[in-house]
Amino acid sequence: MLITNGSLINRQPVQAGLERMAQLNGEVWFKFDRALPEERQRINNTRISLKKIHHHLQIVTSLCPTWLQTCVFQINGTPPSELETNAYLKFVSSLKDEGLPLKGVLLYGIARPSLQPEAAQLSQVTESWLIAYGEKIKALGLAVKLNP
Repeated sequence: MLITNGSLINRQPVQAGLERMAQLNGEVWFKFDRALPEERQRINNTRISLKKIHHHLQIVTSLCPTWLQTCVFQINGTPPSELETNAYLKFVSSLKDEGLPLKGVLLYGIARPSLQPEAAQLSQVTESWLIAYGEKIKALGLAVKLNP
């Protein structure tokens, strides 16, 4: 298994490694936590565009079985906004509609104390919130593995 943010997927040696992983029954967990650009910047400290993420997902799913790995949590007691969750669902739905062979979404919350400077602001979403979000993803036709 390879856990990746996908930033180097466009490189030939990485693609060769992914093909080899597929031959060995491996899989990729492609990290994708937020769909809105300002949220990707805030959560993952990246300015990568959805267009580039989409392109990298096209590459990786064509080479090796791939799951989206998505972490959700509260910041200052507030879970991801409806605007963010709708943007995420729209993006994931577009991947499904396009026929990208995603295995599904690995949806999880904070499992241990964060070492980030912002750790005091972070907390778990409620289990009911996480389950409801997972049901919305399932309604798009994707498998969801939940780990609160």
